[in-house]
Amino acid sequence: MVNLETILLILVAGYGVSFLVMDVSRVVVGAAWPISTKGGRDGFRPLPVLLALSAGPALFIAALWRMRREGHLPAIDCAVATVIACGWAGCYGVLVLECAALLGLGG
Repeated sequence: MVNLETILLILVAGYGVSFLVMDVSRVVVGAAWPISTKGGRDGFRPLPVLLALSAGPALFIAALWRMRREGHLPAIDCAVATVIACGWAGCYGVLVLECAALLGLGG
């Protein structure tokens, strides 16, 4: 049965892994941290794609926070983006908890 405690656990797991991957990537990559560039197929770089796949919710929240702080995002868009980020982190959280259970780490 899904209750509030389960939902919070899923969100914490999803955001936790996402922010962990993002912070470790920043330390490892250092000055080569990917920036947004206009490039088509010829400018394909795998690092930003892999980073987005593994740390998506954290990157999304970081961009959301930056845009809101700079005043580029209305309050309603910020609320919708927060719900989307929570859904995305929830998907990651379910994956993390299922992998932990498969490895015998779950309770």
